[in-house]
Amino acid sequence: MNCKILLHSLFIFSIFFAACSTGEKEPDCKYGSPVAMFSDSIPGVVQHTFSVDGQDGTESVQLERGLKIEVLQSGCDKIRQEFRFNIQESLPDTTNWIETSGNLFISISGLDPNLAPLANWGTAIQQFASELKLGESKQVGEGFYIKIDRIKQGQNNLLIAVLSETDD
Repeated sequence: MNCKILLHSLFIFSIFFAACSTGEKEPDCKYGSPVAMFSDSIPGVVQHTFSVDGQDGTESVQLERGLKIEVLQSGCDKIRQEFRFNIQESLPDTTNWIETSGNLFISISGLDPNLAPLANWGTAIQQFASELKLGESKQVGEGFYIKIDRIKQGQNNLLIAVLSETDD
């Protein structure tokens, strides 16, 4: 892997993590409260909700193409963002869920310039695809981890991608 690309990507990741927690800081916390990543004004977003409770944020988004995304953000000194992609279609058992998650990040990054850093996560997932295993956390740089998992729910699939500064 090209180290220059990885270092650039990790720099972008750190900026994205910082930007996603710029609200009011709790005492003794490195990061402020989570802020919404999406909004109703983004083309393609048909429904959006966001709530914050201290250092925890919950965001729900529905895109006009039918994809539902829930983003759980948490962290005081180490940020954790969990993306839950509710794929409301039956996909073959041979689906490469890691590749699918990378493609989803790249796809949603194009919805709005503020979401552009998500493409870096998608690229990192694709670069480490051969090393990633469903349900296992993988360090992709100093202090940056990715974990991908999938839960089958009848005909639907819940694809979970955790981006964090800790190995959880």
